[in-house]
Amino acid sequence: MIAARKAFDGVWARKRPHEREACLLRLADLLLKNSREISEIASIESGRLLSNTRGIDVEHSVLVLRYMAEMATKIKSTTLPLSIPYMPQGEFDGYTYREPIGVVAAIVAWNVALGIAIWKIAPALAAGCTVVLKPSPQTPLTALRLAELAVEAGIPEGVLNCLDW
Repeated sequence: MIAARKAFDGVWARKRPHEREACLLRLADLLLKNSREISEIASIESGRLLSNTRGIDVEHSVLVLRYMAEMATKIKSTTLPLSIPYMPQGEFDGYTYREPIGVVAAIVAWNVALGIAIWKIAPALAAGCTVVLKPSPQTPLTALRLAELAVEAGIPEGVLNCLDW
């Protein structure tokens, strides 16, 4: 948690959206490049068929990462005119400012562990938050390998933290 907070207060939240997008796209590419290894790890951990772990866990995770990477540059603030009944002649605007909120905790079950982790991690990282990931004790190895690939993809240390068992 301390590493995630330091990374949030430090480099990650200040990264521009296109920089976060680039990191997530590199992570997606690395998942695809290492798909055989990651599929084998997932198969050994979960007892599922290699074809299932490759298609569902890895290839679908790549699609989710790419989609969420694009969302990093699509998060927009809005300004709307407000209607305030007790001041009918007044003109007011309300606005929202989208910004990262901090550290996100992500708890993952044993089944389709990598896919579930990506579903939680990708939107949080795209928004500029940092993540503490707690994988299932039955299937921690794919999450640990994902954390290694995240650093290789240029995601700074402390942005994606994986609790190991």
